[in-house]
Amino acid sequence: MFDILNQYPGGGPRTPGYWKNWNRVTGGGQADNADRNGGWENGFWLLEDVLDPNVGGGIWWDDILDDGGDPDPPYTSPINNAAVAVDILDQREIGDPDVVGDGVKHSSDAAYTLAMHLLAAQLNFGAGAETCQAALDAALAAEELLDKYDFNGTGDYLLSKYKDRTRNDGTGVWDKADYALALELATQLDLYNNGELCDGETAPPPVDSPDDPPTVSITSPANGDVLGALGNVPNPISITADASDDNSVTQVEFQVINSDNVPEVIFVDTDDSDGWSAINDGWDSTGVADGDYTITATATDTIGQTGSDSIGVTVDNVPDVDPPVLGTLYVYDLDATAAPGKRGKWDATVTITIYSDAGSMVDFAVVSGTWSDGTIDSCETDGSGQCPITLSNINTRNTDSVTFTVDDVSAIDYVYDPGLNNETTISIASP
Repeated sequence: MFDILNQYPGGGPRTPGYWKNWNRVTGGGQADNADRNGGWENGFWLLEDVLDPNVGGGIWWDDILDDGGDPDPPYTSPINNAAVAVDILDQREIGDPDVVGDGVKHSSDAAYTLAMHLLAAQLNFGAGAETCQAALDAALAAEELLDKYDFNGTGDYLLSKYKDRTRNDGTGVWDKADYALALELATQLDLYNNGELCDGETAPPPVDSPDDPPTVSITSPANGDVLGALGNVPNPISITADASDDNSVTQVEFQVINSDNVPEVIFVDTDDSDGWSAINDGWDSTGVADGDYTITATATDTIGQTGSDSIGVTVDNVPDVDPPVLGTLYVYDLDATAAPGKRGKWDATVTITIYSDAGSMVDFAVVSGTWSDGTIDSCETDGSGQCPITLSNINTRNTDSVTFTVDDVSAIDYVYDPGLNNETTISIASP
């Protein structure tokens, strides 16, 4: 199934999270950290080191990924592409083999969970970490189970919510016993990857306490600050954070994310000699669009564990400008007509004329008003500055007159001044 070199003492096993972060494809600063410390030869292993046949011996999934299933041609065997390995470690479908994280997440599928822990275990084997028979047996059984389901990193395989449903390849049904077995093997391999399975003669001394993830807190700017040319914080903006860990923090990654969820700034600080900060000269917030932004800081410790903090700020560079005003409008005239209707009813119509203070008729002005019976209506003026509003089917027996009152007038680029109105109320008698 796979070849390993049991060259312990190469260190204790590492978790899937370690291998998912310590590589050259996910863009963090762990690769630089490993290089500065002498690389794999000094115990600072990267994912690519193990995948290299000349260094870690490589990882072979010839009976799993490369058995002729979809997609065709099948994925690589051996796994010599770090992006594929990171997707497996993240329980994702393998989309584009050269792109990290573009596949769908399958954290509830036991096959993907098992594949994640199996690959991490094999990476630990290749890195010369401690091994024991229980770890080797669990890895072998995991390969056989994934091979049984023709696992190739696409689609669904072992989901607990399905009892009798066709499998991903169109044959057979979901096997709940295999679902349980996959989780049992994943648990065994997880114990191994956390250094808790192999406690025999080759195991390292027990650790007094677990390695806790790092903590980080953004210290500048403050949550809710207004940045930019009109803000309350001097520009350029100093983005700083405090980070701590029970062992050591290797880096802090800062991001400034705009309202479209697109990072404006990505900066990784790997040197805490002057504190953890983003961009030596600060962030020029006057060079970005106005709006709400999120600033995040993510700290990473020596085994790839992370902790994050985030705040919200607002950028204000452009002064608010009132829209241009062409003039003031008012009610120039109200004309009323009455017309008989059917069966003892009648109609009342008011024609409203709107002018500007420049003496011109205003079109596209919206006039709203209220009839004396409480009816509210509106109209929009035409090119002559006029529009009619009609109250229909007024009962002659009960109502011999009605009144209409203009309540408001509005038009784009104009201001309504009721003080200029010639009249706002008119009464209409029945015909």
